[in-house]
Amino acid sequence: MNWLLVYLHLLALAVWSGETVFFGAVVAPALFGGLDRVEAGNVAALIFPGYYGLAYACGALLLATAIGLWQRTRPAGAVWALAAVIAALMLADCLFAGLYLLPEADALRPLLHDAAAAASAQPEFDALHRLSMQLNVAVLAGNLILAGLLATRISAGLAPPRRLSRYGERIM
Repeated sequence: MNWLLVYLHLLALAVWSGETVFFGAVVAPALFGGLDRVEAGNVAALIFPGYYGLAYACGALLLATAIGLWQRTRPAGAVWALAAVIAALMLADCLFAGLYLLPEADALRPLLHDAAAAASAQPEFDALHRLSMQLNVAVLAGNLILAGLLATRISAGLAPPRRLSRYGERIM
């Protein structure tokens, strides 16, 4: 059963990391570099519900598998407890961005194209966008930390077992 939890944990981590990097490094620059700002914003607004939906699923799976692995490997499974805390923080970041920031930004988006309202709406939209980007960077950092924790956990299992001599000394 542990192998399945580790597999699902790794899968969620890979998908969430890939989604975050691909959107930030490929999709957003292509949209805003190839379309005018209004069209690019409209397309990004269409992508975000799916983006956040996938992130919620990956975050929930990361959290659930980390808790499951922590419970199954106690007391030596402290790395999984740490992974659960990090996954919970990442999921909270994503939920805040998707359920609070995204609707706020969507409500402001039409005002950005109205000359009378744009002066007051633009700074608020920019602040929401900046916070959303900071939260995405925090999620990516969390994914990288979780990948490092998983690598240390897996590499610990790769070391050959050390045998003891009949006198209790280690034999290399």
